[in-house]
Amino acid sequence: MRNLLWTLFLLTGLALFFFGSLLYAATAFPAGYDWRHTVMSSLASPTENPAACRIASFGLAVSGVFLSLLGFDVRRALRPYAPAWTAWARAFFVLGGILLTVSALITPGHHAFLGLGKAHAKLAQAAGVGFGIGMALDLPAILRLPARHSRVRVPAILLAVVPVTLYLLCRMLLPLVETFVSPPAQQALQHSIFGSLAFWEWIGSVSVYLFLALITLALGPKPGP
Repeated sequence: MRNLLWTLFLLTGLALFFFGSLLYAATAFPAGYDWRHTVMSSLASPTENPAACRIASFGLAVSGVFLSLLGFDVRRALRPYAPAWTAWARAFFVLGGILLTVSALITPGHHAFLGLGKAHAKLAQAAGVGFGIGMALDLPAILRLPARHSRVRVPAILLAVVPVTLYLLCRMLLPLVETFVSPPAQQALQHSIFGSLAFWEWIGSVSVYLFLALITLALGPKPGP
């Protein structure tokens, strides 16, 4: 029972600190925040969002801690089915959480930090890659789930594979398509949500959260009688 309450605490805390802080920061965004085209970093930027940038930064920093801890819960739930793969998956989740926390402590717009240019954006993107790799490394365990967990297998695979696959396809195919269409169509494609990093940031974030919630709640510890 205590483990279940801990998992619920982590999931609730992650929802509040990540989505809650960003949604609050979005309401204070001076130009009006468009989640499809404006990256999350803008919400934490003192230049672009002076009224609520600290709330966004704090929420992202704490979210990194929650994500790292949830990586241990996912490992605990999936370990019986693929011990080695899930150990690596946990490592990438923890790495992603650390990178997200560090990125949140760096002011967006600074061009260098410890010799790394545009450190905030690069660390935040690296955190996303870490979470994506962590989910992918959990797939061998998910594929080996017993029949009683068949309802978990398909949505977990979709959450881990579909957003990343669609993003990569868009990144590869959009430049190619633009060469074969008219200039007006090229401009429309360039401004479409499918070529927008902000759009995929939000899609990826929701996918990671749903993946964590699905695995930890469906396969984790159950409350006692």
